[in-house]
Amino acid sequence: EKGYTTYTCACGDSYVSDEVAAVGHRYETVTVDATCTEEGSATDTCAVCGDIQVHTIPATGHSHQPVITAPTCTEKGYTTYTCACGDSYVSDEVAAVGHRYRGGVCAVCDACEHCGECQWISITEAEMQTLKPGHYRLSESIEASQQQLGAGTYCIDLAGHTFTGATRAFYLNTDATLNIMDSIGGGILEGKSGASITGGVIYIYTSATVNLYGGTLRHNTQKSEAVTTGGVICVSGGAFNLYNGTVEGANVTSYGGAIMVSARSGHSGIVTVRGGQITMGHADGSGNCVYVNAGCKITLSGNAMVDEIRFSGEVADSLEIAGAYTGTTALRYPASSNVTDGSDIGNTDNADLSAATITVVNAPCLKVEIRETDLVAKAAHSYETAVTAPTCTDKGYTTYTC
Repeated sequence: EKGYTTYTCACGDSYVSDEVAAVGHRYETVTVDATCTEEGSATDTCAVCGDIQVHTIPATGHSHQPVITAPTCTEKGYTTYTCACGDSYVSDEVAAVGHRYRGGVCAVCDACEHCGECQWISITEAEMQTLKPGHYRLSESIEASQQQLGAGTYCIDLAGHTFTGATRAFYLNTDATLNIMDSIGGGILEGKSGASITGGVIYIYTSATVNLYGGTLRHNTQKSEAVTTGGVICVSGGAFNLYNGTVEGANVTSYGGAIMVSARSGHSGIVTVRGGQITMGHADGSGNCVYVNAGCKITLSGNAMVDEIRFSGEVADSLEIAGAYTGTTALRYPASSNVTDGSDIGNTDNADLSAATITVVNAPCLKVEIRETDLVAKAAHSYETAVTAPTCTDKGYTTYTC
């Protein structure tokens, strides 16, 4: 409002003059800042007249900054978006990359393929003498006395080195499990036992288990005489599982240049070959590669290779093919055995199975090459007929059944 002067006489007469323009408001502003989710305000108050005007400031909205968490072998990756106000959310998930095993050890996170443990203890020759259950990695090539392993799980990464057992390398007692890895490649586990030994590198006693994930198991034939049986491994009521790596046969005076499979204390020896190879190596023809005693079992599967298996009993009781087996294996078995592929090829001492899948355990075909033949000719089909007469609505037919 403008100002002015009012002139008034005692008689009541008056007039207005001397107008002055309005001075205008003199506002003082108080601001409440907007947040990400709440509106702010600016309150203007006139210092002269007290007039108040309130102006709304819009909420700013979140401003999220991304932080990427990369996936690991076992955990998914994701991006965390975080605002300065503390609000956050997770998005853009990426699947775990999975382990990339080499010789039983993950090349990315160092995890053990058998149990997932990533903490390895570096071990020297002196420390090898008193092993307890745990995870060990060779830091050098060593030679040590035979290791007696008690109950528990032992994981040993050869890491490209050679471990030589002064006699055998390992003797596994009941309920011991030994996992052999080779994270670098070129690792060797060998024994240099004498002629009276059974199981030149590893002896697997009742209920014990050895899993080979990498490296080569062999008998050091340059340092010792021939072993009696089981040139490299004797599975005596225990179990041996080959996932990868090589078992290289040795010269023996009896059977089982690479592996002898036998029963002990009511427990049948079991060998399962899922990959890798078991070779004749230095084994001569009489020593064979793998020898499976009656009542024991060997299972072949996948892309594996076993040069030869000799059976002391019925093949159908001791050999199993789990899924597609693409290896080439020579079988030796007693002339009294009955081995079938839908036809009778019995009464032969030697048969060669190439890329075989065997019908004794539900497999569709068997390719057999006989090296020494004394075959029994297969009989022709003899069909019986059953006639199903036609009806008003269905056709008739004859079923021929052999």
